[in-house]
Amino acid sequence: MKNIYLVGMMGSGKTSTAKELSALMGVPMIDLDAELEKQEGKRIAEIFQEKGEEWFRERESAILLGQSKQENFIVATGGGVVIRRQNRDLMKTTGEVVFLEASLEQLWARVSKEKGRPLLEDFDPKRKLMSLLTARQPCYDDCAELKVMTDGKTPKQVAEEISKKLHAND
Repeated sequence: MKNIYLVGMMGSGKTSTAKELSALMGVPMIDLDAELEKQEGKRIAEIFQEKGEEWFRERESAILLGQSKQENFIVATGGGVVIRRQNRDLMKTTGEVVFLEASLEQLWARVSKEKGRPLLEDFDPKRKLMSLLTARQPCYDDCAELKVMTDGKTPKQVAEEISKKLHAND
């Protein structure tokens, strides 16, 4: 089996859905953001603050490349991994890309209470979230073979829906 890459905005449920999908399908999962934090020994917010977004995107791409050489993984990506064409192309050629869609209202409800979202450190974080969603939407659409709306669903329900859709494509 090729990898299954979960893409989507922050708050779309990539990590929690990856855990459920991993258990459901009996295959390992990896969270690219968690892997980067582990390698650097720092939280994402600290990495952004100390080294900047460009450095972060380079490391994120390198970790994605390394993971793409393995098979049979559920991969929870970072929300911005799709902004680089090379990452979108890599995911499309080494696996199935699943876009976890969520409405702006749902995303905001999920992330507004969290700390450690460096891209939302803005005087108007909801507007910034909307701007990121608008900018990234074409990138998600470009690489996703499957789309699953996550609004009002548990990660387990989303994982079950993904599994059914993937098996329907077999």
